[in-house]
Amino acid sequence: MQRFPIRAFLTSVLYILIILGLNAQSHNQFLEKIGIENGLSSNYPTCIIEDSKGFIWAGSNNGLNRYDGYQSKVFKYDSNNSNTISENWITALLEDSNGNIWIGTEGGGLNFYNTTTDVITRFTHRKNDSTSISSNTVHRIYEDSKLRLWVATNSGLNLLDRSKGTFKRWIQPNECANCEFSVKAITEDQKGNLWIGDEFQGLYYFTPSSGKFTKPHLNNTNENVLPSEFINDLYFSKGNLWVGTDNGLAILNTLTTPFKKVALDPERKSALNGMYIWKIYHDNNQCIWLCTNGSGLINYSRKTHKITVYKADGNSAYKIGSNSIEDVLVDKSRNIWMATTGNGLNKFNLKNLNFHHWEKDNDNSNSLVDNSVRAMLQEIDGTIWMGTNNGLSRFNQKSNLFKNYTKGFNYRADVNTPKIRSILRSKSNDLWIGSQSGGLYKYDPKKDRFFLELDFVNNPIATKIGHIQTLYEVEDGVLLIGTVGAGLVTYNTITGETKHIYSKDNPNNILFSLDAKCMLTASESEIWIGTDIGLLLLNTNTLEFKLWEYKEGCDNCIVGNKIRSLYRHSNNKLWIGTRSGLALFDPQSEKFEQYGIDDGLPSDIIFGILPGIDGNIWLTTPNGLSKTNPLNIEFKNITVPGNNILDMGAHAQGLDGNLLIGGTSGFTIFNPNDIKSNTHILM
Repeated sequence: MQRFPIRAFLTSVLYILIILGLNAQSHNQFLEKIGIENGLSSNYPTCIIEDSKGFIWAGSNNGLNRYDGYQSKVFKYDSNNSNTISENWITALLEDSNGNIWIGTEGGGLNFYNTTTDVITRFTHRKNDSTSISSNTVHRIYEDSKLRLWVATNSGLNLLDRSKGTFKRWIQPNECANCEFSVKAITEDQKGNLWIGDEFQGLYYFTPSSGKFTKPHLNNTNENVLPSEFINDLYFSKGNLWVGTDNGLAILNTLTTPFKKVALDPERKSALNGMYIWKIYHDNNQCIWLCTNGSGLINYSRKTHKITVYKADGNSAYKIGSNSIEDVLVDKSRNIWMATTGNGLNKFNLKNLNFHHWEKDNDNSNSLVDNSVRAMLQEIDGTIWMGTNNGLSRFNQKSNLFKNYTKGFNYRADVNTPKIRSILRSKSNDLWIGSQSGGLYKYDPKKDRFFLELDFVNNPIATKIGHIQTLYEVEDGVLLIGTVGAGLVTYNTITGETKHIYSKDNPNNILFSLDAKCMLTASESEIWIGTDIGLLLLNTNTLEFKLWEYKEGCDNCIVGNKIRSLYRHSNNKLWIGTRSGLALFDPQSEKFEQYGIDDGLPSDIIFGILPGIDGNIWLTTPNGLSKTNPLNIEFKNITVPGNNILDMGAHAQGLDGNLLIGGTSGFTIFNPNDIKSNTHILM
């Protein structure tokens, strides 16, 4: 690993820990808790591994658990049965190269579980027997590149002769009278030698061929290279030794003499030094995971040098069950398993981290104004506007800061709770807002506030408007407004003129009372309109229209009349989301295709239709997302973060191929290219 990325990593860790309170991202997303209610022997798991068969093994303070994704088999000590584990407090686990499980305990020594014969063998300390394990308190079990089994105890280092069942012991050289020694960590370097971490005496280097311990040459000066001599875990990779202590993390370049560490910003050094690191875990995707006592779970990607912090409180990239994580595991299906203090096993899937989710945080004024998101728009500069049931939020994704707008909405019921239902950026660069109470507002960027459009609301037509559902610009300066109560209305933003839209020869036709939910350009002079009575094609020049509606017993009809979204694919097919399913319409042949739950959709209610940069069409429903290749209609359904029930109008295309979706629990941003199908069977 190059030195610069490491420096960037450490600086980033410090920076994130300092500014974490400014973030307002996400409550529990896809988080599954597995505890005593699921058959786990305790809510205090201490260590966790996945074996070659896919079982999850979790040691706890009250027994050992083998979890298959549905239920747990519990192993416990039985004084009347020698084929049981020797102690219920499990401290360490390892699957060896033969697929057997080794179990370290707090006071019961080492246990060997033969997964073929189902027999447990105990290795305990015997006084005056130098071939027994040196202590019954086992901290770590390690199998090296030569398949030798090393055991770290609170009385030194042990090497097991598996053929004889005997141990060879070593203890570090005494450097003081009455010194305490307790080996907590073992890792192997590129030479096949071992680095040893002691919880009292710090770092040692052990050469198995000679059986000698040496103290590493850390520095020529009196500077403390390690943040603490209390070492909990070690990890070696490409010449760099990662050292986790009770007072922070250090990364040492072992290829230099003396060993050097990355210099830290003095102002931020104390923040990192205060982090109590229990475990350092590396996965198969070039990520380092730091398990901490009180600071949550920290992930560092060595490919992207990106830091992600997961915590249980405050604001976190992903909220988990506890801030104290004793161990972590990434399984074959990319599920993250965490052994938490008091909150059982926590599990979520890494693929879900591609969803970035935000919710209202009642303890943080800098968060989303309201969790019920009903309208969304992303600007060219990246700013995201969200209309909610209690005003608007403007979100800067780069700074992760929100600006909320709840005052100044002074039309009818908007005074109390401005419920925003539509957002439009016009060709003249004006920002327009439509509310549920029928108010139309324009944003003044100089004053940074919204003003009621008086010419619109003072028109007699406005008194008949219950809600503004959708906004559409038919030509420069002319808005076509879909309302509840007054049908389709045009508003000239230049002259202030408001008009009903209806055919000249039939002023009382359906346009006068049409409940329009969505609009889409069909041609220079035509627009598609999704309504509560079917699909309508309107010529904006002649005001002539054609209506397609569902009728019972119809062989070639739209799937349902209550339309909520429209999208036209490049093959000219019109995708229609309704409250009764999905319809695909060929305007040339006027043929419909119908799809619903029986065809694989998660719901018959389709709120949004969005084209993905991945070539798929993404559908938003109350039961999550569904994606399909438009040339081969097969639906793949995906749950969304935070149990968010997606809602009408809360979907938009963002920048860089991102898609934005909102609902009853905030909003989510994701890039379809990041959502990959999992080749493993999920547990």
